[in-house]
Amino acid sequence: MLIAQGQGPVATAQLRKIFKGKMVAAGGFEPDTAEATVEKGDADLVAFGRHFLANPDLPKRIKLGLPLNDYDRKTFYTFDFHGYTDYPFYDQQRDGLLADPFCPQLHDSPFYFDSSRHAGAAQASANANSRCESKNKALVLEAFDTLFNKRDYAAAERFWSSDYIQHSAHIAPGREGLFNLIKSIPPTLKYEPGAIVAEGNFVNVHGRFSGIGLPVNWIAADILRIKDGILFEHWDVIQDEASRESSKSGLPMFGDKFGG
Repeated sequence: MLIAQGQGPVATAQLRKIFKGKMVAAGGFEPDTAEATVEKGDADLVAFGRHFLANPDLPKRIKLGLPLNDYDRKTFYTFDFHGYTDYPFYDQQRDGLLADPFCPQLHDSPFYFDSSRHAGAAQASANANSRCESKNKALVLEAFDTLFNKRDYAAAERFWSSDYIQHSAHIAPGREGLFNLIKSIPPTLKYEPGAIVAEGNFVNVHGRFSGIGLPVNWIAADILRIKDGILFEHWDVIQDEASRESSKSGLPMFGDKFGG
């Protein structure tokens, strides 16, 4: 059922009383009002038109709470690609391929793509993103080696933000909490990195902490968020390393050999 710009789902709310089939509401909805409409039961689905034109990745933006591109009414019902296929994806904005991602949609704005260069721009974005992710992985590996293996706290400060956010259940808040934990661990501590993956500003590294003064090693998946070229936020999942005898899979948790 189509409703007016900015209007609540009056039509579907009234028809719901007499029609028990599936109903789709459209027109004037924002993500929050669409969700509220479905939760209230006034419609089964909400359709987006204008927002989908301006945001080719609209489901992702809604799911992650990302800002939406503004649509430009002057380009509606025209006869070329402007206003239809030249709105950017959020990842292209995030990676700095475009200008201010929150500026209005204007024909003379770099916010628009030239369709003749779209393929090249997409490849440039992919290349830039790959370089950024490789740089972030190298940053994490160097940071971990500096702190955990070299125990160089002064040098490690340049890798960790002074506003470092810590989500681990094993580590006290902030950069100081992490550094103090490492200072409390025996000098036999050794960190070995394994598989490492990156997406955007996030890096996930699988590693082994040995020589930590406990009966068994720790196997950890550390997730880092990079901001302004340094480690800004951290989550982890830590497990005791299984021996060959205790491993139900019969395979090591880290690498191709069981830890000592």
